[in-house]
Amino acid sequence: MNKLLLILLFFISTNVFSANNFSCNDCNGYCKDISSCDLAFFCLTKCNETRMDRDNDQIPCENVCTIPKINGIKSNIIFDLAERSFPQYFFPHANTNVNNVEYLRVYNNQYKAALITKDTQIHYGFHDQWNHFGTLEDANRLLCNNSCW
Repeated sequence: MNKLLLILLFFISTNVFSANNFSCNDCNGYCKDISSCDLAFFCLTKCNETRMDRDNDQIPCENVCTIPKINGIKSNIIFDLAERSFPQYFFPHANTNVNNVEYLRVYNNQYKAALITKDTQIHYGFHDQWNHFGTLEDANRLLCNNSCW
């Protein structure tokens, strides 16, 4: 049972927003040809395919993308970075919850750690004590020198 749960959690944590599996070669065509927001976001942000965002509002291919979906993709990028940079706090990954307002990851460890984005605000918690980090754009600027997306 535990092995099945670990496989399921690995699948969820690696595939909720899997923009890392794309290459710029996947970005041919137009929004009508794009079936996922993950791919549209990757094409816009990593391959500079501006045709994916004709109205320049930073939401690519609005036929498949919404603001909550974009915030979820950005949250996933920042949370993955936190897991790689601070594995002592943000491992093992125990649960991911996603809805239209928040993106939450909970970690089953001695710190009872968690990361959450509500709208665009990032919070981190240890032992049920929550701290505000900033916005998704703050995280992009501070943690990635504006290169996370």
